[in-house]
Amino acid sequence: MSAHWGTFTKEWNYRECLSAASNAVTDYSLKLYDEAGDGDYIVIGARNDLVVQVTCVPQGERRTWLAVTAWSPNSATAEQARNTIREKIVRLVHID
Repeated sequence: MSAHWGTFTKEWNYRECLSAASNAVTDYSLKLYDEAGDGDYIVIGARNDLVVQVTCVPQGERRTWLAVTAWSPNSATAEQARNTIREKIVRLVHID
């Protein structure tokens, strides 16, 4: 089993980050097993050969630390999922 992870901060509150994480995971065609609205700080999605977890930890009212972790028997599969999901969340911006 291979694992790839990356961390970053985003100037959003953790609920917004969880919502973005949920969308990024489902957009990657993964089934949600732990959804954004269940009261914790993680979103988990998976398919037969891949598990992805996005953790969103509040660092203040409008700042959140995120970790995107992917596991797969194939290292390249885990790396690609981590990179794609992480980048999708990083690139999101608020539209006022």
